[in-house]
Amino acid sequence: MTTIEEGDRAFCEFSGVIESDHQGYEGPGYANGVNSAGVKLTWAITLERAGNYPIAIRYANGSAEPRPARLAAGEQTAALDFSSTTAWAEWQSEQASLFLSAGVNIITLEALEAAGLANIDSISITGAQTVAAGMCPKLPPITVWIAGDSTVANGRTPCPVGWGKTIGEYFNDKVTVQNYAVGGRSVRTWLYDVSDQMASNGECRIATNNDGSPVLQNRWVTTLSQMQAGDYLLIQFGINDGSRTCPRHVGGNAFKEEYLYMANEAIKRGAHPVFITPAPAVRCSGSTAVASRGFITETFSAAQELNIPVLDLHKLGTDLYNQLAFCPVAGGGVSANTGGAVGNFFCDDHTHFDTPGAVQISELIANELRAQGVALADYIEDAR
Repeated sequence: MTTIEEGDRAFCEFSGVIESDHQGYEGPGYANGVNSAGVKLTWAITLERAGNYPIAIRYANGSAEPRPARLAAGEQTAALDFSSTTAWAEWQSEQASLFLSAGVNIITLEALEAAGLANIDSISITGAQTVAAGMCPKLPPITVWIAGDSTVANGRTPCPVGWGKTIGEYFNDKVTVQNYAVGGRSVRTWLYDVSDQMASNGECRIATNNDGSPVLQNRWVTTLSQMQAGDYLLIQFGINDGSRTCPRHVGGNAFKEEYLYMANEAIKRGAHPVFITPAPAVRCSGSTAVASRGFITETFSAAQELNIPVLDLHKLGTDLYNQLAFCPVAGGGVSANTGGAVGNFFCDDHTHFDTPGAVQISELIANELRAQGVALADYIEDAR
């Protein structure tokens, strides 16, 4: 029997931490993965001969409910229950048998529910043949493309600063961030050459080429021409789109159509779109921060059609403002003279961030990628 512990070469990188808080584990500790459906543990082993191999996974589940998971190697899978062990310091094993090939096998354990995996202490493989460590799969380099407005844009020094400038601090060195967010843009003025005139359909006129196709902004042309399979496209608009006048006005249906268009263009190239609801302004009702943005429903509706993730930054940010007790804002409003926590977080208004605020918004996004089990989270280093 060969047992693989955390820290062994056959134990691969994962979204979570190695802990030693609960006693009774063996080896250096146990793996506590992010609590999310889809989070995985991966082992890489090498076998001399193919065959059916008994596999045992030692775990603890101190919650009352089971934490079901799928064990897989190639096309072979087995369902595991990981029922409650009544306490996190109580350990037992789940058993399965998989057909493993000669050579390198990548074995994965994937959580099937939002609670994530149980705490995993080790995996043991039994067989007459020698089991050795294999080569763990390496994360390929990717680019994260960002489309958005001034709350996302790199901004100016020292202020304002968008979260797109600081999000790169949370990724490892395999990620290149291309932040094409631009201040003052709606989703349409970011994409197209838009006129100041309103058309009969209630939307701003878009300039067209001789063939009738819309004139695209260079930032979108560059993104489309350089985007590669495996890349990510993060999209956040909805702050300027509610303008009543052109060129920034965008109706709800048109807003959704543009999100679907951008996402489908990314999908065609093998990239992964992620929608983000607009960053909130600090708006107070007494001592409570309240909702301040629109286009939330349209963002979720477009994502549901394509079954892609939405990071609800509007809610996460509003919750953060309440946790930080920003309301009521001293003096009744945010200005260049506002001090304290609010003045440190925001630039000189209720909307735009100073660097500390942008960093905290980036952390919300990084943590939400992990919480939802978005595969981009595999590239995130420990959030601060």
